[in-house]
Amino acid sequence: VDVASEFDPSLVAEPGHQVANIQVFVPPDPTDPRASEVAAEAVRRARAALDDLYPDLRAHTIRTEPYGPRQISRMTRDSVLPGAGGEAVGLAQVVGQVGRSKPDARTPLPGLYLVGCDAGGRGSGTHQAVDSGFNVAAMVDADLS
Repeated sequence: VDVASEFDPSLVAEPGHQVANIQVFVPPDPTDPRASEVAAEAVRRARAALDDLYPDLRAHTIRTEPYGPRQISRMTRDSVLPGAGGEAVGLAQVVGQVGRSKPDARTPLPGLYLVGCDAGGRGSGTHQAVDSGFNVAAMVDADLS
């Protein structure tokens, strides 16, 4: 369980709330007929483990958004490996790579920028990637002016 809002409180819309992420491994091929079944079982087991570890968590959960290979593949453009969906995460993320500790969108190479969930944006998930796109586009525009 990673609680990103502990590192970057701006990830939550309402003060006092938290955003928690729970990840499980599933088959990467979105067309694999077993993928949905395996993903559902993995989520079931993860929830059971969470119930054991944090018995009150479910009562305080406002929303869950489970997604697997098919959803990730639909959110991304290119397949990184044959039989696999698009990439789920771009740069190598490490603990603490949130807020001010994210990589800078400007690289040491003039004219090369990082854009997406991992650099240049605030928020989480799709919102962070979109914010990054707007911010980096403004950087490029400013640098070319």
